[in-house]
Amino acid sequence: MGTRDIGVQTTPLPDQPKSRWLLWAGLGLLLALTWPFILELPMLMLELLQGNHGGFRVPADVLEDMGLDGVLLFKRHDRDDNGQLSLEEFEPLAHRLLDMNVTTDYNLPISELDEVVTIEVHFEPLVIDSMTTKGKPTTAMIGLDSMLGLKQWKKPNIPWKNFGVGHFSHLLPDEQNLRVGHVFWWVTPLEETFEGAVLSSNRYEPPGVFGARETLLHSLLSMAHPRPFLLQRFAPQGSVACVRSLNERSVELVFRVHAEYQLNDPPVHPFWFSPAQFVGRLVLNRSGNKLLEFEMEVPNKRKLNVDMEWMNSVDEEIEVDIGYLPQLRWHATRSSLPATLGTEDLRSVHLNSSDKSKKAIEWTQQIPYSEAERSIERALYPFKE
Repeated sequence: MGTRDIGVQTTPLPDQPKSRWLLWAGLGLLLALTWPFILELPMLMLELLQGNHGGFRVPADVLEDMGLDGVLLFKRHDRDDNGQLSLEEFEPLAHRLLDMNVTTDYNLPISELDEVVTIEVHFEPLVIDSMTTKGKPTTAMIGLDSMLGLKQWKKPNIPWKNFGVGHFSHLLPDEQNLRVGHVFWWVTPLEETFEGAVLSSNRYEPPGVFGARETLLHSLLSMAHPRPFLLQRFAPQGSVACVRSLNERSVELVFRVHAEYQLNDPPVHPFWFSPAQFVGRLVLNRSGNKLLEFEMEVPNKRKLNVDMEWMNSVDEEIEVDIGYLPQLRWHATRSSLPATLGTEDLRSVHLNSSDKSKKAIEWTQQIPYSEAERSIERALYPFKE
């Protein structure tokens, strides 16, 4: 009986030592061809960064001493790409270096004996078409958009975060000042300490914050964007609260914050985003161990509610504009709960359930919300006295 070809072929396995030798030979050839390019990679990266619009070439010995990271750091602050740092270009770096000794803990650890609350932030980007100036998409370095940070800010930095109620208790005034209508500062204006002082616009990183109130406000504001400045550069500055309601157990505060954000990274010039105001209310136990309500927002009833300021290049005038921010709002998802409830640790759990048993608070002392607002305005604008 004859044999028949059924279409299956078999190939003997290659000689393993020979295959390994061929593999190493191929890798060696590839390395020999690409080694000159690997050696030149740092310079190629620098040349790519400086593009075809001038710039400078870094000497090999400088590159060796500083390292690529050091040279790239210099390049980020050399806005006009001329190989030198002017005083203006050095200023934001100086601010950052001077604040390197700040040791404030922004993480705000929650004690297991505390109560915990989840704060959510909701954000809708600025409506670009609401601006009267649509922006000039160039700076001293070709191809960089002055409004880059604004256009890239599409969502909150931290959508939700848990806080210990003990941190919010620092927002209460002293017990002797727990009276309806009492107005007090959370963050004091710069003029109160240094008369005539002016805050620079040529900064990228916020200065370090000190004190329990400032640290909490910084942590809340940084949920929206990582670079909040608690003191905006121009009046009105600071944060003010007013005791609106009281009963034997609880206190309601209404407050107003004047802060701003810086949106750009170097080498693009700073872009300042200054909401007209942040307003909110806070309800706490008078003992400061339970949070019942918290909300804060940038009011959006008016057509324009944000001021903006930026530069396109060193040689040009400062650009200013106004625009509409549809939503920037913080709120507590529910009243606080013990950090450890039974065997469960709630400090890292998103507490998103509503309070079904929540009842309206009956206040024994209260002033109208509009009166509390006027009291805050008089503190922020002394001429309204």
